[in-house]
Amino acid sequence: MLLEDNPSLKHGLDETAVKAYSGIRDLVVDKSRKMCREQDIDWTVDHDDLPERCPWTIGELLTPGLYFTRAELARRIDPASEARLH
Repeated sequence: MLLEDNPSLKHGLDETAVKAYSGIRDLVVDKSRKMCREQDIDWTVDHDDLPERCPWTIGELLTPGLYFTRAELARRIDPASEARLH
């Protein structure tokens, strides 16, 4: 893996992930609005629907096969939301 071979690349990775998530969040909202217009979908994903900060650590994001259940994601975004899923 690139980071294992070049540990100096880890410096600043957390900050980069934070910036990337912010941009990705904007892209998801924009793509949702575009799909709504083009495919006659009656709902969109808005910024309020997505967490302001990435719910995963950089270590988790770099884990091969990263997977969370809906309940785990809800718990990371809003710990009180897990109760609403049941």
